[in-house]
Amino acid sequence: MIILLDNDTGPSDFINQIIKDYSHLPKKAEDVRKGAFYHLESNLYVLFTPLLPGDNYSSLEDFFEPKVLQMKYNGKSFDKSNNHDSSTTFGKDRFATYIVRENRKTIDFSLFKPILDSIIEIKKHFINLHPSK
Repeated sequence: MIILLDNDTGPSDFINQIIKDYSHLPKKAEDVRKGAFYHLESNLYVLFTPLLPGDNYSSLEDFFEPKVLQMKYNGKSFDKSNNHDSSTTFGKDRFATYIVRENRKTIDFSLFKPILDSIIEIKKHFINLHPSK
């Protein structure tokens, strides 16, 4: 199982909890966020969205092309913040449901390669730990 999280301030409580629960992780949240992925236990991994050059934070939406992020829904623009003005913008849930799902056949997902590469590395790591599975 892979838990994929935005690499921003959103999962701060989660990061602090896994630091407390898993002694093999770095002791500082900012160091945890720099790692590609972490094997927590058994078949449980956590993967953060990769940090982009020059940025201290990243989210899944950062891996979409700008033209996808600029698509309108009911005349509203996308706002990835949790505190968006719903009268003029829409959030992540509507973005996933009405923009990504509805346009999945035409969206170029090639910018997601770093995330997919990390998933492949997790699979390799798991196979090395459990060669018979």
